Amino acid sequence: MMDSSSKKIAIAAALITTTVIAIRSNASYIYDIAIYKMTKLWYEVTINRLESSSYLLDIGVGNATSLLGNIDTIRTKGINIKVS
Repeated sequence: MMDSSSKKIAIAAALITTTVIAIRSNASYIYDIAIYKMTKLWYEVTINRLESSSYLLDIGVGNATSLLGNIDTIRTKGINIKVS
């Protein structure tokens, strides 16, 4: 039988494991909630500064949601994007 201290450690370990699994399996969703609005605005400002038919190299670490949030402007201006 486990003593009180061992039970607390087991519960803490289970909670940490569950939290890590939940974060990892929902990373894209969490990224969108935390980062989307800011990076969408950065893309918007950058894309609006580009001339029509320009090329843009996107060296990103995200899931491209912010880039796709500007797809109408990208298509209208004919911006060519290389995603790396």
